Amino acid sequence: MVFMDIRELLELRSSRLNADFLADKIEEDTDIFDVVWEVVLEDSDPVSMRAAWSLVIFSKKHPYFIESRIPDIVEILPKVKSTGVIRCLLNMLTLAPVPENQSGILFDYCFGVIESVSSEIAHKAYAMTILYNISEVEPELKPELIALLEAQLHDESTGVGARAMILINQLYKDLGMPVRLSR
Repeated sequence: MVFMDIRELLELRSSRLNADFLADKIEEDTDIFDVVWEVVLEDSDPVSMRAAWSLVIFSKKHPYFIESRIPDIVEILPKVKSTGVIRCLLNMLTLAPVPENQSGILFDYCFGVIESVSSEIAHKAYAMTILYNISEVEPELKPELIALLEAQLHDESTGVGARAMILINQLYKDLGMPVRLSR
C-alpha cells in the first residue's frame, strides 16, 4: 500500500470499516504507520483525523508500538488545530506509559485542557486519564489531581463529572483515604 493509496482511502467518507481496514494494513506492515503518521502531521481535517483514528485502532491492539512515539505526540499536541486529531492523540496517550522526561510537559498540557471551558468533553476525559496515569508514576501529584478533578464536578457535563468521580475515588483509595461515593 503506497502513500497515494492511503490518501485515497482516507479521502473516502469516514467509516469505521475504512479505519479498521487501514489499522489492519498497518498490522501487516508497520512501515505504513509512518506514512499514516505523516498524514496526521498535516493537521488538515478530515483526512488527518481519519488517519489518526486508524492509528488509535492499531494502537489499542498494539500499545507497545506507540511507546517510542510518545515524545513526538507530546511535542506536536500543543500545535495541533484539529479537534479530532487532538482527541485521537490524547486517546493514544492513555494507552502507554508516558516517559518520565515527558510527564511534566504532558501534565501541564492536560491540566490546561481540563481547566479550559472550551475543551471538548472527550479531550477532558482523556486528559483526566493521562493525568491519573502520570500520578501513578509520580504519586506526589495525586493531591493536586484530586483538587483539579473535584473542581470539575460542579461545572461539567455528566460524562466529565462521572469520569472525574471515578478517578477521585481511585485517587482517594490510592492515598488510603475514605472513598467518596457520588457527586
